[in-house]
Amino acid sequence: HDLRNPLTAVMLQLKILGRSFGTMSEADFQAKVEKMNRACVRMNRLIQDLLDVSILEGGGDQFKLLYDKFSANSLLKEASLM
Repeated sequence: HDLRNPLTAVMLQLKILGRSFGTMSEADFQAKVEKMNRACVRMNRLIQDLLDVSILEGGGDQFKLLYDKFSANSLLKEASLM
């Protein structure tokens, strides 16, 4: 469902552009292209998230937490300087 929504938006905008080609103002054309771009970016992000989840689920021991000691005072001091 989440992957189809951005794809449907791109298809709809392409259909509108196809029907209105030559009669649409440049500003309207740019607005349609921007909508398609946003939908493609969203779809790309969703696909990347899906791939990340599948890697994490199938990776088993590929990902390990590494523990390291640190000084909380040094960390807070460094953060306050940012």
